[in-house]
Amino acid sequence: MPVETMQDPAVLELLRAEVEESVVPLAEAFSVIITGADDSDGRAAAISQAVDQIDCIRAAAEAGGMPGLEIACERLRDNLSELPSLDEERLQQLDEPLMLWPERVMAYLMDPGDSATVAALANHFHEQAWPLPLGEHESSLLAELLAEAPGGNSAPTTERRQQASEDDVSLVPGDDVNLEVFTAFIDDAPQQAQELSQCLQALTASQNPAADLDRARRIAHTLKGAAAVGGVAGVANLTHHLEDLLEYLARSGSRPAPALMHSLLEAADCLETMIDALRGLDSPPEQAVSVLQSVLDWANRMDRGELETAAELAEPPSAQEKSPEPAAEPGVAASAQAETSLRVPVTTVDSLFRYAGELSVATAQLEARIAGLMNLQQAFTDQDRIVQQRLFELEDLVDIRDVTSAAGYQLHGNRADDDFDPLEMDEYNALHGCSRALGEAIADWRELRIVMHDELTALRSMISQQGRLHRSLENTVLATRLVPVNTVEGRLQRSVRQACRATGKQASLELHGGDLMMDTELLQGLMDPLGHLLRNAVDHGIEATDQRREAGKPEQGMIRIRVRRDGNTIELICEDDGRGLDLEAVRHRALERGLLEPDAMPDAHALARLVLLPGFSTRDTVTRVSGRGVGLDVVHERVREMKGTVDLHSENGKGSRFVLRLPAALVTVHVLLVEAGGQTVAIPSSDLIQAPIPGSGSLELAEDGTPGFVLADKRYPIQSLATMMGRAAPPTEPDVLPPVLLAHLDGETRALQVERMQGSASVVIKGFGVNLPRVRGVLGAAILGNGSVAPVLDLAGLQRTPASAGGEIELAPAELEAPSMGEVLVVDDSLSVRRSLTQFLQDSGYTVRQARDGIEAVRSIEEQIPDIMLVDLEMPRMNGLELTAHLRSREDTDALPIVMLTSRAMQKHRGQASSAGVSAYMTKPFQETELLDTIERLLAQNTPTHQAMA
Repeated sequence: MPVETMQDPAVLELLRAEVEESVVPLAEAFSVIITGADDSDGRAAAISQAVDQIDCIRAAAEAGGMPGLEIACERLRDNLSELPSLDEERLQQLDEPLMLWPERVMAYLMDPGDSATVAALANHFHEQAWPLPLGEHESSLLAELLAEAPGGNSAPTTERRQQASEDDVSLVPGDDVNLEVFTAFIDDAPQQAQELSQCLQALTASQNPAADLDRARRIAHTLKGAAAVGGVAGVANLTHHLEDLLEYLARSGSRPAPALMHSLLEAADCLETMIDALRGLDSPPEQAVSVLQSVLDWANRMDRGELETAAELAEPPSAQEKSPEPAAEPGVAASAQAETSLRVPVTTVDSLFRYAGELSVATAQLEARIAGLMNLQQAFTDQDRIVQQRLFELEDLVDIRDVTSAAGYQLHGNRADDDFDPLEMDEYNALHGCSRALGEAIADWRELRIVMHDELTALRSMISQQGRLHRSLENTVLATRLVPVNTVEGRLQRSVRQACRATGKQASLELHGGDLMMDTELLQGLMDPLGHLLRNAVDHGIEATDQRREAGKPEQGMIRIRVRRDGNTIELICEDDGRGLDLEAVRHRALERGLLEPDAMPDAHALARLVLLPGFSTRDTVTRVSGRGVGLDVVHERVREMKGTVDLHSENGKGSRFVLRLPAALVTVHVLLVEAGGQTVAIPSSDLIQAPIPGSGSLELAEDGTPGFVLADKRYPIQSLATMMGRAAPPTEPDVLPPVLLAHLDGETRALQVERMQGSASVVIKGFGVNLPRVRGVLGAAILGNGSVAPVLDLAGLQRTPASAGGEIELAPAELEAPSMGEVLVVDDSLSVRRSLTQFLQDSGYTVRQARDGIEAVRSIEEQIPDIMLVDLEMPRMNGLELTAHLRSREDTDALPIVMLTSRAMQKHRGQASSAGVSAYMTKPFQETELLDTIERLLAQNTPTHQAMA
């Protein structure tokens, strides 16, 4: 009994419009790709343009619930990424297939139920001219997915097979499968298979079988599509027929009979074993053919309309006759294990970081011990010279005494004893023998010292080798968290496009240094600040088209982001060619807010930094992009939270440049050890600009009496590091300049006076634990090689004190919270929808919370009432209509704006939503500009009520 899907003309109409808009840009891009033999840069740009257009169609297909078209777009995208590696002859062969693709997609959207158009689109990538062609089986599965589109016929294009074979449960990936796609399937499949098994097992005792069946059906559908794209026929075939059974049961609302339940559970277990075999953790299931045959028998009974009597059966079909056990496929597990990636929890990677840090500390201590032993060995060498000298003196004295004794004897001795040899005297023999024995002992000791020196040298060499291995370990551990910057370029480009659509301006974004590897957490933490900078550049910096034309500039503005690494520092420069900051408007607004005295005359740099204050804006009107005072202050706060600094420069009529400097995520940090206030402290080298040679500069007093440090004809404000730390600075001798460091603080270079330089080291920064979680101006502590502990200073944190000196403009304290554009609660049972909406709204400047259904949304509202809600219509436990009715019955939420965002476009559903009390009704896929306009309008209407509630 085939299942028919509901026709949704709105989805098809929106998709057709999307494809129509993309036909001309795609044709132009495809033409450049084929003919651009002499322009590699132009061809690369054309491929990028085509990929952007395909991504738009793919996103629309995903939002419209058309997995077949979505997979077709992904296949074209994968093939486009392979084009740069093809020769000209192969590219010429792709001329017709590329040009035909938009035409076949449009024909398919005009009539998704036409088997001819479905087959044409499914077989489009079957041609061998493609770099990554689809196999016959993959094309068949794609045709089935295309037939399931809204308005299409979900009945299989071919009759369901009756008999399962070993080929139907094969786990050998096809030769034409993209390795990255296969790896992604292997990464996600284990969790999905486990959830499917849990859902089916819960059916036996569930009080709400319909919800469990619906969830199981969705998981099976996801597994089927992923396995089909990944080229794993065994998983795709089993989940395909399993999904049909689950969909039938979900529509009928009945609990499966025990016999059918048995087959479903056996199929789920078989799926988990198959996936473990692909990961190399198990062998292929021996009963795979019999399990698939059982599922096929049930599916065929369903097609014949005989499944209603299944409850009367005692055993599942084909349970008595087992199909022949398939032979083990050689090499499947081994090859899959060699190609698949390993999923490691973040906690494990953090532990590796910690252990690598501990090894660094231990290595530093060993090196210090070896250095001490080498110094001791040198002392032994010096002492050996002294002992050798004393031995020579002793031997001289013995020789002199011997000669003297012999002469005296001959002068005064008895002539009768002239034959007596003086060498035979007992006194001489004892003294001479003792001196010779001492010399031999010293020679033996010298040999032992030489052996000890050789052993220490070998040990020092081993420690040096261990240090090299440890650094390699650090780099390897660090690489587990590194990703290239260009992985987020798409999100940055989208922020610019959205800002341009909202303001009606033209601007493009260039990313330089995208190949630089950055820590993934650091990169993700920068996304929000960079999004604010880009929107600010479009709204405040880039002029309108006519203004740029009058100023002699290109009509399209240019924004550049440059990323580079300088030692242990990551530097990001975001600059535009717009009008620059209006410093007069900044000064006027600062006077209005009381941030400046009327007679104050700050320089341009200090005046420009006022825009980093919370709530500071030069706009008098509020728009979707700016005017709320939210943006640059968020950038400043977020960067400060990541232990970084923000500097900005602006030139009237030429643009602005923001410089973000952040410490790179490293296992060890290079620091300079100094003494300040009688205490040894460590300063990260990334915070320092220069350590001048002692005596190379001078101290001078300004006219107002403030001291300054002069170096190379440049004057820098100077202050004592001990005073910044809150410790007493020791007195200095007259005419003696103590050591000075040049550091970058709050956008300018300052001189820091210290008492003594102690050297440099690579250390691991350790936190103070829960008992002392945060100390002002201190990043943590480091264990030095001699076992002592030194605090690692945060110079920027030490500089931020409540008191300000002179006429300097101080930024507001970090404790002040920046105002928000508004908080949105997204309620949808689809994880992908929640993620896409959350990302879109956050990029637009909103704070977003999520809920999976109405029950979870009510709990979230109990904690804090949002400013507006986006609610899906169909959800488990409590749907959107029930949630809306519940909120309208409460006094504290009766005026809360609620936007219902659903794929249901019928007038009946709109009437039900209106009766429940929704504020606006929108259908998926939605237009981003329309959604933002709706949210902004509802928030503006609800502002007085919201303020009263607050």
